[in-house]
Amino acid sequence: LAHRLVQVVNTPTGGDATLDVIVTNLKSLYQTPVVTNPIGTSDHSAVWWQPKARPLMPNKTKEVVVRHLPDSSMRALGQWMTSHSWSEVLQCETVEDKTTAFYSTLNSAIDKYFPLRKCKLHHKDK
Repeated sequence: LAHRLVQVVNTPTGGDATLDVIVTNLKSLYQTPVVTNPIGTSDHSAVWWQPKARPLMPNKTKEVVVRHLPDSSMRALGQWMTSHSWSEVLQCETVEDKTTAFYSTLNSAIDKYFPLRKCKLHHKDK
């Protein structure tokens, strides 16, 4: 495997030689290094290497509807299901009517024990 490392300082930093080097595989994320006057009493030039400005990403959000399913609500729904009379289902004549009554009753209970809640998700949320 090639290491793909490159030396990015191409200007002498000590006399006619490049004594201060930066070796990286992230060259594309940075501006060209700038060699400036030595700092203090150093005999080497200073190297200034700045990252490229990244465009600001808008803080996009989207709203989603979720149901939280805490254990306490699961137990409460289970208790309701076992103690409910289901008379609205049993009184129906046809299978279609029983199915409709069953789902209507069950969905009402789900809405009661696990209400829908709106949440905002940010584009960087995982």
